[in-house]
Amino acid sequence: MMGACLMNRWLIFITFLCALTNVNEALSPDEVEFPEDPDPCNWKGVTCDSQTKRVIALSLTHHKLRGPLPPELGKLDQLRILMLHNNALYGSIPAALGNCTALYLQNNYLSGTIPSEMGNLSALKDLCTRTSVQQRLQYIQAIQELQEEIKLLQIPNEKLNGEGLNGLSYSELSSIENMLNQGLVVVEEQTDKAYYDFATMQIVESVVMGMDWTDKLEKEDLAYQARLSRRRTAVRNKSRELRLSPQDSQQEHSHDHEELMLTIESLKIEKKRLLLLSQRMIGKELDGMSYAELYVLGFDITRALMNVMQEMDKIKHAARVSKESISLDTTMALCD
Repeated sequence: MMGACLMNRWLIFITFLCALTNVNEALSPDEVEFPEDPDPCNWKGVTCDSQTKRVIALSLTHHKLRGPLPPELGKLDQLRILMLHNNALYGSIPAALGNCTALYLQNNYLSGTIPSEMGNLSALKDLCTRTSVQQRLQYIQAIQELQEEIKLLQIPNEKLNGEGLNGLSYSELSSIENMLNQGLVVVEEQTDKAYYDFATMQIVESVVMGMDWTDKLEKEDLAYQARLSRRRTAVRNKSRELRLSPQDSQQEHSHDHEELMLTIESLKIEKKRLLLLSQRMIGKELDGMSYAELYVLGFDITRALMNVMQEMDKIKHAARVSKESISLDTTMALCD
């Protein structure tokens, strides 16, 4: 009976290990040699009472364990020391761990309040709270840095799309025009190559599906890419509006560490997206683009070029008017 009870406790322990998904398989049952050694007290990281053979300490630090702390750990009722610091655990601390006299959980992603059942652990609240606050501040700092980087990337992206050109000098506009012209040449070359592959595939498909079907598919693909282009324009306009609008107060950030991490990942994706879109406007990073994508991209570059040239014409016109005005003033002065 006693042996069965002991085995049940170790089944709980194994379940706990399996429940914690690990990054890059940093820890697995094979690595801690569960099958080879029938005595769990000999497993690495496990300490048992020499007489009762019950688990009194568990140490799995620096194992890249990821997941919530399961309350089933509390069923190891003789567990007194639990060391899980420097992993990737998240969620709250289970109240079932109230039997422990020492918990080492720093450098994880734990959140929430300390359960009242752990009131006897005087050092735990300070340790967990301090670590949680420090991590949250690090996440917020990362978010703010990424937001600033994205703002800086938005400006050239807008200009390469022929937007937000007010206040640029003639030389600055000329530089943008040159980049767009060079990009358009490359995009048109890639579009021609992609169209050859597309037309070849279309001929093959039309034999089976009919020309009407392939024509319809082409139109739908072009229409879809055009909608994406309009959406990108709307996003740029909204982003510029938000960037230029006065900020009344500091942004409020979540206290949920998982939500903060998701925000960071989303901002990283947006940063990468902006870099890619800007590169494509100047004829780079075009690999893998379909004929429809390249066709619409060429249209976007052409539209941006027209906007840039219009601004350049305005500057030239303003300079000509100013020159004529100065000449007229000089002539009138000589007549006087």
